[in-house]
Amino acid sequence: MDNATVTNNPDQKTINRNVLIKRFLPLIIIALTVLIIFVLMVSRSTPPKKPQVEKAWAVSTEVASRDLINPQLELLGSVESTYTSQLSAAITADVKHVPIREGAYVTKGQLLVELDDIEAQLDLQQKKANIEELAASITSENNRYKSDLAALKNEQALLEIAERSVGRQQKLEKSRLTSQEQIDTALNKRELQSLSVNNRQLSIADHTSRLQQLNAKLLRAQTEVSNAELNLSRTHVVAPYDGQIIQVNVSPGDRVRLGEHIVELYDSEQIEVRAQIPNRSVSLIRKALLNTKPDNKETLKASVTIYGQNIPFTLDRLSGKANSGAGGVDGLFKSLSENSPLIPGNSVKLIVDLPIIENTITTPLSALYGTNRIYTIKDERLVSMLVSVEGSYITKAGKQRLILKTNIAAGKSIVTTQLPNAINGLKVSVRGAPTNG
Repeated sequence: MDNATVTNNPDQKTINRNVLIKRFLPLIIIALTVLIIFVLMVSRSTPPKKPQVEKAWAVSTEVASRDLINPQLELLGSVESTYTSQLSAAITADVKHVPIREGAYVTKGQLLVELDDIEAQLDLQQKKANIEELAASITSENNRYKSDLAALKNEQALLEIAERSVGRQQKLEKSRLTSQEQIDTALNKRELQSLSVNNRQLSIADHTSRLQQLNAKLLRAQTEVSNAELNLSRTHVVAPYDGQIIQVNVSPGDRVRLGEHIVELYDSEQIEVRAQIPNRSVSLIRKALLNTKPDNKETLKASVTIYGQNIPFTLDRLSGKANSGAGGVDGLFKSLSENSPLIPGNSVKLIVDLPIIENTITTPLSALYGTNRIYTIKDERLVSMLVSVEGSYITKAGKQRLILKTNIAAGKSIVTTQLPNAINGLKVSVRGAPTNG
């Protein structure tokens, strides 16, 4: 019994040892692997470190200069003419001839529409006949007046004879040498002759009033003749000024009535552009207008480019009223070109030269950061400066530049490149030589 126990103990130990080995062998392998890796990492050679260099951002610059530049105001305007006329028919007549067409340029006095003048001629002849009739009536009245003056003397002489006859009959009545019938006959003749004298005197007295009435009728008839002659002349509708035809509303054979529109035209020498000036610029422009010299050397100049042609304008006046809800006042710009290609209804972009602002510099749009900041360079690093934007203008090359008020010295370099991360102290490198503004 004891021997058996002794014999089995070694085997049990072996089994226990094998179990322990199987249990801890993975851990030993892992530990050895970590140890090997650590030894390899410690024993490897370390590469030399490169010193870190700060990046310098490439920028372009421009030399600041103080020049006398007119700020410019860009406005959207519409073309119109001071004189736009709708010519109407002054008489009722048939259209005989229409020698012009829409869009045609005409000169003052040129025939536009010819109306048939037959009716006007007949009316004129009738009015002239009235004058001749009245002239004859006036002559007749003057002759009548002369006749009445001569007849009055005869009538008065007959009245004196009748008076003497009545006196004789009255004397004979006292002597009873006449009859009552003869006396009554003499009295009757006297009264009739007296009435005849009175009528003749009344006719003579009324001569002046009758003549005045005839002269008034003659004057009225002469006026009617003048009106008929005017109507006859109105059968030829002519251009009231040099201009361009906008619309023709009639054709030969049409019947036009009094007041009917037949032709519309505008004065091509009175072209204007109406543009709304924003409220922020109204006071400056109004002040400039008040200071305008009589010789027009200091007027506000403007220009319009259309159809490849640059047309000069000048601000003539400001509108006398403000449109409801508008953000400014309309300015009326007068064309200085004799042969302007502009026509009423055109929408144009107007560039207005405002009065010069002193102590300013100019920069491209790319130089401005935000609304009031630019950058200069000192020791290869950005330095910000505050500015005030006073306006802008368009260069001959068609590029827009800003006019800034700032304390920056002339000759100082200004950064003209837009950097997304621009801050004070950012390192930069200048690309190329500084340009001149």
